[in-house]
Amino acid sequence: MQKLGRNFQIVVLAILLAVGITSFAQDTNTGFREEVSKTQKYYDEASREIVESAANSGDVDALFVWGYRVFWDDLDGQKNDEDFTFDNIEGSVLSAQAARAIPWFEKAAKLDHAESMNWLATIFEKHIPEPDREKAIQYLELSAEAGSSAAKVNYGIRMIDDEAKANLALKYLLEAEAEVDWTVNSPDFNMALFRVYSFELAEQKYDPVRAVSYGKNCAYGEYILPECQFLLARYYQKGWGVEMNVVEAAQLFEVSANGDNSAAQWYLGMAYLNGEGVEKNNKTAYSWVKRSAENEYIDGMISFAVMNALGEGTEINPQLSFKWYEKATYLGSHHALRSIGYMLYTGEGSVVDEEVGVAALVVASEEDELAINALREIIDDYDIRAAEIAKEYAVPIAEVRTKYGF
Repeated sequence: MQKLGRNFQIVVLAILLAVGITSFAQDTNTGFREEVSKTQKYYDEASREIVESAANSGDVDALFVWGYRVFWDDLDGQKNDEDFTFDNIEGSVLSAQAARAIPWFEKAAKLDHAESMNWLATIFEKHIPEPDREKAIQYLELSAEAGSSAAKVNYGIRMIDDEAKANLALKYLLEAEAEVDWTVNSPDFNMALFRVYSFELAEQKYDPVRAVSYGKNCAYGEYILPECQFLLARYYQKGWGVEMNVVEAAQLFEVSANGDNSAAQWYLGMAYLNGEGVEKNNKTAYSWVKRSAENEYIDGMISFAVMNALGEGTEINPQLSFKWYEKATYLGSHHALRSIGYMLYTGEGSVVDEEVGVAALVVASEEDELAINALREIIDDYDIRAAEIAKEYAVPIAEVRTKYGF
């Protein structure tokens, strides 16, 4: 490995391993190097004999560097940058190397070496045969307390959705941001804070302007997240914290959709169906909605059923429509169950079964008001006889609940 970048690489790899970030921060982010002691820099460039001897004598920086070399099977410290990748290492081999590295990192951790704790968190979560997430989180918290900016980010990303730990997670994320410019090349960091100010996590108020500032960091540039692009597209679509721009929204939906985000695929399909930010095209709308449905996004499944029922972008196909309504029903959609009930009652796309159709509508009406309207159309005095009808259809109602899991 190039000596200039090796210390930097050691710290950044700890982050990438733990949170799955596919990006590397630029060498200009000197904050990473500030976490590396002069002694560690010395050992990083030292020979195998010097590092191993110092590690055996209990030198904390040598313990860390030796653990890192053992982890990557780079005892002489001579590997090139391209060798530090998981693509060329089988999981079983990496697990074996991790097992050999653990004792060295643990010795350093007992001496309060922050980055060793962070690496142990990575190993216990990802690189042992039976991962121990609880132990990994404990090491992350210890590492963050000891001052590791990388651990603060890793902990924050993991725990921001944990109600009991969210405030601490946010504290660490903001501390890390003040220490190193994580906004540049860490999409997961930006996504975490994007969500904080979008969904009021960690007792934060909704702040669309602040949310968008983080959203742009993980939606544009070299290192991006489809989930971030989707959420930012919604901000542009609605004009939340940014000037409304349906064209930009559609472009972000498309990039996210191509990244296999099922929600973005549905929204993009709707954009083409309605001509919002793109030229109206029912066939293109149908293809995107189909992809969303196949990815089991419930709105996509329902829209795909509707498009097949109406012949939007395709031939009218009530049987296929029924099939997809039923798929969405199995995932818990009362909306889809209402459509199933109506189609069973009328025989559209299925064999007529009025009794089960009414039963399905009764179950759907518990969460879907339009199902009540459908029952009113079918049964003139439904509002007066609702309780009586529930008793009358008790058996098929029970069958519907059992079949679809309601």
